[in-house]
Amino acid sequence: MKKKMMIAAVALFCATVAQAQLRVSSQGKVAVGTTANAASTGTGQQVLEGLLVVRDTMTIVTNQPHYGTILVINNGQLTIRNEVEIVGNGKVIIESGGKLIIDGGVFSNVELSFEAGASLEIKNGGVLIPRNHLIIPLGVEIKIEQGQIVLNDEDD
Repeated sequence: MKKKMMIAAVALFCATVAQAQLRVSSQGKVAVGTTANAASTGTGQQVLEGLLVVRDTMTIVTNQPHYGTILVINNGQLTIRNEVEIVGNGKVIIESGGKLIIDGGVFSNVELSFEAGASLEIKNGGVLIPRNHLIIPLGVEIKIEQGQIVLNDEDD
């Protein structure tokens, strides 16, 4: 049985491009070119919801759930360094030229979609746990160094 941890925290991202930081405030305001919004679960926990478009380099450094879709476009790079769970019917789409890096973090309940020319890198003990299955088309670059993909053995 897999345990899911969701730790209450203010959502904090670090965008390494131009030394900028993306913060989701307690008022639910998001900066740096995304359309995601913060919402409270009633327990004081902050979550992200809506469409999050990654156009540059973005690193998630806090444990948090995400409701909605994450789109990593050409030249975008999303790095997961903590535990992030995709909740509900949310999806993660990595377009051609986009990159997903799981660097010591855990990315769980993920419905992933890759286009040819996208990249997936898992390192430093990182773990990818797809929601139901994982289909990676030809032309996607995959690099796993001291990381793992854990496939769910439950039937669809």
